[in-house]
Amino acid sequence: VLFLLNPAVLFDIAIWGETEPVALFFLLASILASRRGSARWAWALLALAFLGKQTVVVPATLTAVYYLRLFPLRRTLEGISVSVPLVLATILPFIAAGYSPSIAIDPILGAFNVFGGSESEPVFKVVSYDSYSVWPLVTLLRHGQHGTARLQFPDSTAAFGTVSYQQIGVLAFLVTVALLALWLLTSKRAKSD
Repeated sequence: VLFLLNPAVLFDIAIWGETEPVALFFLLASILASRRGSARWAWALLALAFLGKQTVVVPATLTAVYYLRLFPLRRTLEGISVSVPLVLATILPFIAAGYSPSIAIDPILGAFNVFGGSESEPVFKVVSYDSYSVWPLVTLLRHGQHGTARLQFPDSTAAFGTVSYQQIGVLAFLVTVALLALWLLTSKRAKSD
């Protein structure tokens, strides 16, 4: 509650119209519940975070991998058995209003298609749209681009051989998430404090 009543969070939500703090609230509450040993609350709050906004998918997935290791199988199944009806109860009004039952994952799939797939607008099909990354340096050295042209260079261009910048970016993202999940599953830290 203190998180949501924080003036900075309220300003972010009310003035800028951002919704990330809502999903972040559920994600942080889920982690707090896990630290207190409550598998049911941890999984239920994680499910609500997942429904909150598609930007929380990767942290929520990695948190779920951590919970698989943290909680014994029985407590994990109890937590998931609370989460599934909660998700269904949350999306049921939308289904009753005529939306597809896949409403919980459609925004996530849409975001992947727009930002990592082929359905994005041409303005988004660049190596570094509105962010600072290593790719403008590569476009400078490899393709001789200067100024903002380094940022606005098409990501469909072959970076090395026949592999495009977009393919390298998607592969790097997937490898990073897989390595983090593997580390979470195999870490030698104690399961719980």
